[in-house]
Amino acid sequence: MTRSHPPAEALKYVDDASDADASVYPADTAQNCANCRHYQGGDAPEGGCALYQGFSVQASGWCTGWVAR
Repeated sequence: MTRSHPPAEALKYVDDASDADASVYPADTAQNCANCRHYQGGDAPEGGCALYQGFSVQASGWCTGWVAR
């Protein structure tokens, strides 16, 4: 993560899913913000997230709040 945002930090958000902590990221999946129910960016490379009001996330990002779309 390159930006400070306490709620995102609490859910271990990273801008690139490949940088996620291996102890919490399910490596056998292709989870990222772009395929998460909370992502509000459509097909854009960056967009809003229902979990983080006022904070944009990268479509390639990931956090422990991920839920299948």
